[in-house]
Amino acid sequence: MGGIGGYGREEEMDYIGGVHLGFFVDAECVPIAFFAEFFYHIIITFKKNTLFINMFSYFPNIEWFFLSLITYFAGYKLTHLLYKNNPYYCQLSDDRKNYFQKNIVKTLALVGISGMGSIVLYKGFVGGEWDNEIMYKLGYMYSALDVLGLMVVKNLPMNSRIHHVSSFLFSYMNTLVDYGEPTFWVGLPIYCVLSCYAFGVNYFLAQRLITPLKSLRGLIRYNIISYCLLLMINWAYQVYNIYDRVGWNFTWDVYLFVGLVMFVANDDVKLVRFMVHHYRKSVIEEGSYP
Repeated sequence: MGGIGGYGREEEMDYIGGVHLGFFVDAECVPIAFFAEFFYHIIITFKKNTLFINMFSYFPNIEWFFLSLITYFAGYKLTHLLYKNNPYYCQLSDDRKNYFQKNIVKTLALVGISGMGSIVLYKGFVGGEWDNEIMYKLGYMYSALDVLGLMVVKNLPMNSRIHHVSSFLFSYMNTLVDYGEPTFWVGLPIYCVLSCYAFGVNYFLAQRLITPLKSLRGLIRYNIISYCLLLMINWAYQVYNIYDRVGWNFTWDVYLFVGLVMFVANDDVKLVRFMVHHYRKSVIEEGSYP
């Protein structure tokens, strides 16, 4: 077999998830695949070595972050294969194609995360059982989506870049919390899970690149209504959570938590405005008003 993407790697090239790398990668994305796989195998090896046990106690379940990167990267390439014959997709620039792939993969991933998260929420609210390990894994699974998007999509707006970097920081901070004890920090993963239910928003962000807006009018309307309802529920719970846990006795960590929630909420408001803007554009394209 010849080299892949000009990298001259032969048939003994490593496998990712049992599938040959050549099935997924092109020249620009080979470094990302090797980066994720390389560090994933290093972490697994180190975690078996007692010399590194103490170090990895500071990064519980970090291997799930790298495993998620590999899985999502495979999803990018599979999405490309599925849409490569779509005439509208073919007209996109390479960076816009990456953006499209990012949102299709994120849509599917959020469906899975929201399903797992629903089980976590049920056990937590009904049985009072908050599983630390699952909460940590879900956090890394979510942040890996944003980190990979940051690595692959070159022309992301600055606010999106800040959001994606913050996503990883939040997922790490998530692992510093013991949810087995009563804590207001439980609001952070709950905010994440409730946000995952709005996976239709990412589907819209992808489809708007290859579909006329007037054909997406119903989807946009549904996303605006459902997203706003989820935000109302989310924000109401966050206020209740803080008041129930600490009342008005704010300490520095409470201020930190409130600041983080407001930071994420600000991005949510911007996204709602973005969808409203495109809904209005779809009405103009339609040439009629409701």
